[in-house]
This record gives sequence, C-alpha cells and structure tokens, in this order.
Amino acid sequence: MDLGIRGKTALVTGASMGIGKGIATALAREGVRLAVVARRRNLLEELEKELGQKLVIIQQDFMAEAAPEAIADAALAGLGSVEILINNAGGSRKFTLDSSEEQWEEALTLNFTRQRQLAHRLLPQMMAKKWGRIVNITGKSEPEGLNGAFAAKAAMHAWAKGL
Repeated sequence: MDLGIRGKTALVTGASMGIGKGIATALAREGVRLAVVARRRNLLEELEKELGQKLVIIQQDFMAEAAPEAIADAALAGLGSVEILINNAGGSRKFTLDSSEEQWEEALTLNFTRQRQLAHRLLPQMMAKKWGRIVNITGKSEPEGLNGAFAAKAAMHAWAKGL
C-alpha cells in the first residue's frame, strides 16, 4: 500500500508491543522515519532489529511529569521534525466505588493528559510546516462499569474534536 508518506517522520508512543508495534511496523514499511517510545528499551531494540531500520529509541515512563517534554525533545533531536504523532500509550484497570483519587488521577494522566501535552509540544513545528497528522488510539467508546481509562478516553475524543 502506498499512503503517500514516504520520507515523512513519525513518533509512535507505546511502540514496544501490540497496536503500537503494529503501527510502527506499518509506518516503517511505508518509508517513514521513526521515533519510538516505551518503557522497555529492550523491546524497542528488538523492533529495530525486526524492521532492519535505524529508529530513534526513547525509553520513557509516560507517567513521569517531564515525559512529554523529554519525548518531544528526543524525537525532534533524532528526526529533525515530527510530522506524524501516534498517541498510543495508555492502560486500563477496572475500578470500584472505593478507588482512590490517586488511581483516578493516574488513569487520566496516562490516558489523556500526557497525550495532550505531547501533542501540544509538537503542534507548533507541525503548524510551521503547514503539515502534520495526530492519530489518537483510544479503544472502545462504550464503557463497561467503572474504569478511569474510559473517562480519560472520552476526554481524548472531546479534545481531539476541538483541536
């Protein structure tokens, strides 16, 4: 398939496994230069070997307060620009009525706040080039019970539509 993105640059979060790894693989096949981020560097290095392509590897815990800045700076340093951002990092756990404020805050941070912060950090250089794409991977939209990720994903949908 030719998506017309050969030679573009992309940053894929949560790229060490699952959907993120699949997206990184598909983008590499399209000729996109990649920066990939995840907590486990060894899995990103395995991906680099599998693809046979030099990647900008960024080992970062997405929950860290400075994560969006560190990730954006590393990707920009390694690629020169980020034209495509794939916000894929996230996680989900069932909650109860007794779930703590810390659990809710963690879910919102991991599934909305860090993605928004990263996009806002990269948007100025996309806008300056008058070209950029942001893809937010959020999962299903119909919640089953209590789960902080569901609230965060709804926030992601509303923010992305507004953006």
